[in-house]
Amino acid sequence: MIQTNNLSHTFSDQVRITFPDFSVGQKESLLILGESGAGKTTLLHILGGMLKPTDGAVHLMNENIYSFSSRKLDSFRGDHIGMVFQQAHFIPSISAIENIRLAQRIGSKKVDNQAINNLFDRLNIGHRKEALPSEMSQGERQRLAIARAFINTPSLVLADELTSALDDTNCASVIALLKEQSEQMGTSLIMVTHDQRLKEYFSNSIILKNWNA
Repeated sequence: MIQTNNLSHTFSDQVRITFPDFSVGQKESLLILGESGAGKTTLLHILGGMLKPTDGAVHLMNENIYSFSSRKLDSFRGDHIGMVFQQAHFIPSISAIENIRLAQRIGSKKVDNQAINNLFDRLNIGHRKEALPSEMSQGERQRLAIARAFINTPSLVLADELTSALDDTNCASVIALLKEQSEQMGTSLIMVTHDQRLKEYFSNSIILKNWNA
């Protein structure tokens, strides 16, 4: 489903980060561990089509995504890549369900209210569809962020540092939700984190070396 080859990125101060090669198949998951400064966020942005690497390639669904024009890459990302961040940013003036409808419009798909309702119900936030994001609890907003990542039935979902601020119970719940949705939709899942607790939930993992060390 996704494969990387010889990825590296050089910053303006000439600091160069190189990343190990890896591949993740359909419905498979990968945990990428690393301390601060190891390049986790840089790698996530490269995988998500938001930062072109200095060298190397990212193949998703047998397509080298950085061979696309900017417009085609934007469209491809909207259709095939979902992202969940630790701090989810929603449009505050519209309801939870309108935020998810907007996510569908960003891709090439039409709004599918039935699919949205089904996903809200699976994530146990169906009763909060009309609430503004500010009216939802932290846990509800996190579930809403998961809904946004999965609504376009992406090929790949990328998750960034979702659990470091959570207690053990809520950490386990979030991971279970992500893996459940991935399996149901046939989606590949990659999570980047420094949270060592997550190793027990993932059978496949890699560790990024800290280039500041």
